[in-house]
Amino acid sequence: MIRLIWVILVQLLNLCFALIRGIWNGTCGLVNLLTGNTVEGRNQRRKGIKEYQPSEIGGFFQEDADLDNMIISGGTKEKRVEAMEAYINLSCYCDSAVLILHANDYELEKTIEQKYGDTGRLVIINGKNPCFDPFYGLSSKEIGQLIKESADKDDDMRANVLTYLDGLTEYLYAKKVRPSYELFQICPYMALYQKTDDLVARQVITSDQGDRIKSKLMAGQSEYYKLEAYFSMLDSQMGDIAYKRGYGAYPVNLSDEMKNKKIVLINVGMDSNRLLIDLILARIKQLNRQRITLACVIDEISVSDNLKLENWLKGASDICKRVVSATDVYAMCSADERLFNALLGNSRNNVIFKHTSVSSAKKWSEAMGYYEKEEVSTNVSHGKNYSPYSLFPGSSTSSGSSISMKQEYIVKPEEILQMDNNEVYIYKGATSELIHTRLVKPVN
Repeated sequence: MIRLIWVILVQLLNLCFALIRGIWNGTCGLVNLLTGNTVEGRNQRRKGIKEYQPSEIGGFFQEDADLDNMIISGGTKEKRVEAMEAYINLSCYCDSAVLILHANDYELEKTIEQKYGDTGRLVIINGKNPCFDPFYGLSSKEIGQLIKESADKDDDMRANVLTYLDGLTEYLYAKKVRPSYELFQICPYMALYQKTDDLVARQVITSDQGDRIKSKLMAGQSEYYKLEAYFSMLDSQMGDIAYKRGYGAYPVNLSDEMKNKKIVLINVGMDSNRLLIDLILARIKQLNRQRITLACVIDEISVSDNLKLENWLKGASDICKRVVSATDVYAMCSADERLFNALLGNSRNNVIFKHTSVSSAKKWSEAMGYYEKEEVSTNVSHGKNYSPYSLFPGSSTSSGSSISMKQEYIVKPEEILQMDNNEVYIYKGATSELIHTRLVKPVN
């Protein structure tokens, strides 16, 4: 009887200890849950993502933000346009000129025109306002430089071709005519030698001036056809936006517009208009050499088969900030990892929306980085024990847990694929912040 009572007391004590242990563990678990000291909470903190309430994207690029290179990738056209608008607003606040190149992005045109159309700061170059003349107001040397830098390597624009061009521009100046794209395009190249003699005969220029012009024309006489072919190809690509007399517009001089801190928006038509795009890039390089600062926005223009654009995007410059926006920037780079990584390396701000490509989502996951993920594994073992104070053998259960760390994506590819259209991740290099939020439409 005494043994039976003792066994019951031992069992009651074990039960009490188990109850106290359960209450203690439960209380600790509740405290950890409330303070975020759980495995999930610690992992979330290690990711370093800052969660924001639904916001306008402009709120993340306010007046105190740095004007720097930016990538905008994924999502809908509407959200990408909102991001580009926020950057342009910041550029204007920083008193920077802006040059925007796009391929028939009418939504972007409409948004920027609504915002800046009445400010006197906006210049739109498109089919409705054909006023683009890349050579307007330039010297013969600058025009030759543009043609040489933008022409294909196969065009073989040698020095004698540029000497011929120098003779042509001197001929135009002798006639008191400013060199222009339109005149180059319709120039009777074969008849220039005779036309120079006509100017001498009419005493418009001296015979010495005529001889100097003719010597330059003769130097490139055998290859003038290269200029003809160049301007013929250029006309097929920029004819719709090129300045033409009698259309009511005025020829745009990019140097003047950028010096005056204007926003110039150029519709290049298609990203396959490679010569036009390369000519504008060569013009940007000229502006940079003149120390004219600007921000350049490249909207939905693929680098496919365009080595000059690819090399320009790889570069970095404090004089020309670069913004690249596309439905899928990785695809825009033709899935070229070296180009994509160069873009990322030069960019201080990345705006990442939903992507539909698995490979692109993976690249952005890699770009946003990794963290050390804490994982807890629990081992449970069961057994029997015998006690002198028990009538029957008892069962025992023991458990132990171990913690291991492994590297994991901060944002998994599947999370990017499953994002909502208004959901966005924003990386800000100035503060090394990774922000997650949902965007609301800006109120203008």
